[in-house]
Amino acid sequence: MGSWAGRWQARDLRTFVDRLDGRLPPWAWPNQVLGSHDAPRIASRVGAGQARNAAMLLLTLRGTPFLYYGDELGMENSVIPRERGQDPQGLVLGMERSRDVCRTPMQWDASPNAGFSSVEPWLPVSADYTTRNVAVQSADPHSTLSLCRRLVWYRRATPALYGGTYRSLDAGDEHCFVYLRQAGEQRRLVALNLTGEEATITLPAERRGQVAISTYLDRQGEESLARLTCAPTRV
Repeated sequence: MGSWAGRWQARDLRTFVDRLDGRLPPWAWPNQVLGSHDAPRIASRVGAGQARNAAMLLLTLRGTPFLYYGDELGMENSVIPRERGQDPQGLVLGMERSRDVCRTPMQWDASPNAGFSSVEPWLPVSADYTTRNVAVQSADPHSTLSLCRRLVWYRRATPALYGGTYRSLDAGDEHCFVYLRQAGEQRRLVALNLTGEEATITLPAERRGQVAISTYLDRQGEESLARLTCAPTRV
């Protein structure tokens, strides 16, 4: 996907992914990237409430996903004082242009320096490191980290996701990005509601399906695809 620079809306995302997938020759294989050391954190770009949708998207699209460190925790841009800045771009052009904000230490636990180092790191750790870290989120079965771990595990075990085809679907609600991944007879449907309101999609041709992973890890069981309710994004 490169570094996503468009609007975080279902229609724009679908257009972008469809174009990318459609322009690839049959032998090609895409890379899927939402975060990097040169771009603001995905949670800061699209909103903390959308970080889970971003994880679901990244880890279910066709191609090789690259998950930038800390995005699996929903880490946001840090505030870096100029005297602690290291990025030449920020020091020369102004701290508002600094890439240091997305390069702060990985937040492992609530110990000093977030468990990243026994000495003061090059960049300061984020202010929220005592509550947003691997140790805390590992203990929470509904955390963003738990979601990413489940998605990685499920992708690895599901041919439709790690090697299948991609096709976006019209589902009756333009605020939802819905697509089908398929390998042979195995099919997996992904439905992302990118709004703060409950949405309903309709896929009568697909009949019924079993929920494998929900964005908030709080939903399971069989659902009718003729009228499927998608929970809103939580702020």
